Amino acid sequence: MSDPLLVGEEIVKGFRLGKKTIDVLQGVNLEIAERDYLAIHGASGAGKSTLLHLLGGLDAVDSGAVRFRNRNLGALNARELSYLRNREIGFVFQAYHLFPEFNALENVCLPGKISRRPAASLRRRADELLQRVGLAERWDHRPSELSGGEQQRVAIARALINDPSLLLADEPTGNLDSITGNDIISLLKELRREFSIALVLATHDLDIGAQAERVVHLTDGHLA
Repeated sequence: MSDPLLVGEEIVKGFRLGKKTIDVLQGVNLEIAERDYLAIHGASGAGKSTLLHLLGGLDAVDSGAVRFRNRNLGALNARELSYLRNREIGFVFQAYHLFPEFNALENVCLPGKISRRPAASLRRRADELLQRVGLAERWDHRPSELSGGEQQRVAIARALINDPSLLLADEPTGNLDSITGNDIISLLKELRREFSIALVLATHDLDIGAQAERVVHLTDGHLA
């Protein structure tokens, strides 16, 4: 069997709150294979976002390790870590995190510009992705001119612009009504198959989590 795409080993993470330390993750272990589809289910405040941030290299573990293709993220310098995040990992957040001054096309292109992809091919790729997520006619609209579901589709296209091997989606339906949310989940599942990428989705919704090929439950800092 091939090596896992990503491995979390005894991940521990806490946060200081005044004089107290809040233990969020307490020895979490998990493996994510190439083209995997994993849902991390847990109540609000269980630490799902914290875990996804650690898996994506947006934050550092207190102890334990996160390994991406056998590379310990904790051993990488800031430049190496930024490069890996930009090229290998796509992020989709509950709050979309689009730049309000940029239109949809410009938002989708941003990660490609950071990686210095040629402008012409980057524009073509962004056009293709916006068409794929159903926004071909909305490329010149700014976030304030788009619905929540449309903004999330822009965010998904942006996450895919550099052809990552892993997509991390943190409560991607949290700000959406149930119908729009189900459409977003269906789109993520289709894109995961189409582009042969691994998808890890954090959700508090059991119905959404149940659609994944694997589901783990985060409770009291542990995965079950």
